[in-house]
Amino acid sequence: MAFGGYGVGRMDGLVVFVHRAYPGELVRAWVYKKKRTILFAEPIEIIEKSEFRREAPCEVFGQCGGCSHQDLKYEKQFEYKTEIVKDSLQRLGEVQLPKEIQFIPADEEFHYRNKMEFGFSTNDKGELFLGQHLRGRFDSFVPAEKCLLMPKIGTKILEAVELAAKQLQLPVYNGRSDSGLLRYVPLRFSKTNGDYICSITVREKKTSDVESLLRFVEAEVPGMSAGVMIHNDRTGDTAFGEPYNLIGKGFIEEEIGGIKFRISPLSFFQTNTAMARKFYGKILDFADLTGAERVLDLFCGTGTITQLMAKKASEVLGVESSESAVLDARESSERNKISTAKFICERVEKVSDRIFADFAPDVVILDPPRGGVSKKSLLKLLEYAPEAVVYASCNPTTLARDLQILSPKYKLAKLAIVDMFPQTYHVECVTRLELKG
Repeated sequence: MAFGGYGVGRMDGLVVFVHRAYPGELVRAWVYKKKRTILFAEPIEIIEKSEFRREAPCEVFGQCGGCSHQDLKYEKQFEYKTEIVKDSLQRLGEVQLPKEIQFIPADEEFHYRNKMEFGFSTNDKGELFLGQHLRGRFDSFVPAEKCLLMPKIGTKILEAVELAAKQLQLPVYNGRSDSGLLRYVPLRFSKTNGDYICSITVREKKTSDVESLLRFVEAEVPGMSAGVMIHNDRTGDTAFGEPYNLIGKGFIEEEIGGIKFRISPLSFFQTNTAMARKFYGKILDFADLTGAERVLDLFCGTGTITQLMAKKASEVLGVESSESAVLDARESSERNKISTAKFICERVEKVSDRIFADFAPDVVILDPPRGGVSKKSLLKLLEYAPEAVVYASCNPTTLARDLQILSPKYKLAKLAIVDMFPQTYHVECVTRLELKG
């Protein structure tokens, strides 16, 4: 298996990446892309099946772009993910693996996501439905009201939204003609208390129509903590825009490590709450704090890790480029009465030199986006050489690249592989890097 949901085959000296084909299988495949000695293909027929293949429980699996591995038993999914992580670090990063690797599979393989987005669309008969993007397409949807990745209450919410939209005769947005109203339904769910946020992304700011729709949903499905209109008047296909809270308090709450976090419709928060608790707990464990350390948390987002670290460190500084995330982080730390956590809003690349020199951290936390850390920041890290680095990553290939850059001074002391995203090829890693003796 290769990262990205591909099985790796070989034919006539060429490497073939076959989507949703598994080791040990013989497949007949259609090649849709060629790059020198590499081919990309789709299976047409599975001639010899893996013993670990199963019938996908979702009726639109294969059409929907959300899942890649529903037709594979979960235990094997996780095994392949761990192999991909180890192979990436050893082959791409030339990293020596630690003697002990911690494997942390998901608690639940379905119904785990606390955030979902569904697009409004119409079928051939002109009937409204809510769906997910067809795999590889951004202009077409497949019905997905019964998506198995979201909590079961999500289906009830979507059914209520559909019914209300039809009764109110609200038109679906058409990107080609830039006309219509309804674009997306972003949903957020609280694992802590069961509340939810229902947002409606619209082309025009028609507050009364959207509020009527949300009031219908609130009556049908108890637990609405916020009913939100998101105004997006751009032609770009996105669920994001300017939020207007119309019903409720405007947020949900989650509790991790004794700290409460407010999550607004557009806030970043790990999408699997149960596994986020284990993920963040492992980051805290790998930091191995005594209470005397100064901790620098780069790419801190809304300050989840920063605040957890602040409970066990002398001082923690979080750096984040998103202004709204920093505002959320500051408000959250104030509400949780955490005085040892501070935040600055700036791009990590711009401030790494000054921050390392002025703050002089003992431990650095890295939890970057999928693209990893810039070489400039990694070189500054090597220059100032804090005692330990805890690097959390959702992309084993960029993690391998970055660890190779840090290898002149740092060794990989600990590795944990955490499955936050069952049924997909995504996986999280937590590493502890220590200065070489």
